[in-house]
Amino acid sequence: MSNYFENFPKVLYKFGSNERPVLFQKLSKYVDVVDTLKDRVSAYIEYEIRDYERPDTLAYRLYGKSEYDWTFFMMNDRLRECGWPMPTQDIYDFVVNEVHTGYVARLDASTLGDVAQYASTIVVGAPVIFTGGATATIKRVDFENAQVYLDADTDITTNTALNMLVDNTLNTIVTGVVEEYNADHHYENTDGEWLDYFSTDPTKFPVTNLEHIVNENDKTKRIRIIKKNSIESVVSEFKRLVVSN
Repeated sequence: MSNYFENFPKVLYKFGSNERPVLFQKLSKYVDVVDTLKDRVSAYIEYEIRDYERPDTLAYRLYGKSEYDWTFFMMNDRLRECGWPMPTQDIYDFVVNEVHTGYVARLDASTLGDVAQYASTIVVGAPVIFTGGATATIKRVDFENAQVYLDADTDITTNTALNMLVDNTLNTIVTGVVEEYNADHHYENTDGEWLDYFSTDPTKFPVTNLEHIVNENDKTKRIRIIKKNSIESVVSEFKRLVVSN
């Protein structure tokens, strides 16, 4: 990213267990300046980030100066919170190979009461043995959606109905196992409201972990950018606010 922090005043910071403080930009001031200036900017347009477009290359294409890439983050809270969006072509590999790399078993449960009986025995770290001898380890429990997230060294999705022996104590019925990226992240209705697995809303439909990340990434692509004829005045005002505050 550009060197837009260079105009910030410097103060002494201690990083970690470092005994001697070092001189560093006062980044807490960034938040105040951004909020002040962003509220004043009215000359903006909507823009959708293209695949493989970087902040510096977009700034150069729009403004002729790559160092103005910081203005995209100033104008968009979501970019500051989530980071620059990934290209659509890379999302699948990212989700499958880095984010959701395990498996998910669906508990045979139709109510929260059915799931509650497992609460004391289906715990993180417990070993699991499936019918047929496949083994796994519980890494997360999603009781709201009646799902158990598992780590396993081999593919355990081959059966549609099987018994799951947890920690050698509980014979649990699951209705199937899927790759983690294909498991349900949440449910929605046609109004976009989030629902849980046990909701009786007739318009309920599942959103998988993969679909959820793709949707969130797509939201981050839709940003506000400062119009070219206003960029210089905005940058000048930013520098003035940094110096005066």
